[in-house]
Amino acid sequence: MLSGPIPSILGNLSYTEKVYLHGNKLTGFIPPELGNMSKLHYLELNNNHLSGHIPPELGKLTDLFDLNVANNNLEGPIPDNLSLCKNLNSLNVHGNKLNGTIPPALQSLESMTYLNLSSNNLQGPIPIELSRIGNLDTL
Repeated sequence: MLSGPIPSILGNLSYTEKVYLHGNKLTGFIPPELGNMSKLHYLELNNNHLSGHIPPELGKLTDLFDLNVANNNLEGPIPDNLSLCKNLNSLNVHGNKLNGTIPPALQSLESMTYLNLSSNNLQGPIPIELSRIGNLDTL
């Protein structure tokens, strides 16, 4: 199993389309530099021991289809600017310690079919704006 932090230098892999690092013992923060991976389609960091916030820089990944950071120790809010990932089909943040409210801006993710926000410390109502995601089949 892989362990230790995710090297920020991975952000220089500008032609990489898939990062599958799930199911390891990775620790530390998600490097904001991953937001520089402009061709990235899949970012699978679930089932590790990552902490800190979801970096807002991930909102620069406009070609991203799947973001899975489930089952880590992530805290803080879900970044509003994930709504800039216009091609995002699946967002899984299950099983973290995320707090704050569900960003209404997620409504702009018209391609989204899967959104898992369960088992966090999110508060407030489910934004009515989420009903505007016409392709959403799993919430």
